[in-house]
Amino acid sequence: YSYDQKVADEIEFLKKGAQHKNEIITEEKIERLPPPIKRWMIQSGVVGKREPSLVHITQRGALRSKENDAWAEFTAQQCFSLKPPAFVWKANIQMNEIIEIEGRDKLENGHGNMLIKAESIFPIANALGKEIDQATFVRFLAEISWFPQAALKDYITWKALDSNSAEAAFSYGKYFGYRYFYFQ
Repeated sequence: YSYDQKVADEIEFLKKGAQHKNEIITEEKIERLPPPIKRWMIQSGVVGKREPSLVHITQRGALRSKENDAWAEFTAQQCFSLKPPAFVWKANIQMNEIIEIEGRDKLENGHGNMLIKAESIFPIANALGKEIDQATFVRFLAEISWFPQAALKDYITWKALDSNSAEAAFSYGKYFGYRYFYFQ
């Protein structure tokens, strides 16, 4: 119960902190973007739509830690704030008929944290630090494909590499990193 309540509180904190201007994305707003990113924005259908402050994603699938391991089914919920850049991802992974793993990954106030527990009680991992911060920023940037409107935020700057690719520089707080995008 306390694990579930902790994650629920983190999601509420994220939702309360999300800033929203309720602006419509126009052709003028995407004009400054490199050609491949501008094409992506147009093709994704965000032009003419309101910019969201929060994005909620539900996931279901299977994963495994090694090539020959059995697949473990999972369900997950992920909530993103576009400004400030933040997310909370909560997953339930059914390892077998007996053991369930609960995982929570988050980006909050420029810092990442990965918490994994068996049966919501027994800690498996509680990772913090510079490397986790970097990994959560990379994850946020990689996942903006779910919400391309984030490409317009001031914490992401774009540089065209050629007509089909662009580089994103993500800068927020003390973190500064790059992610390479390729578009056809």
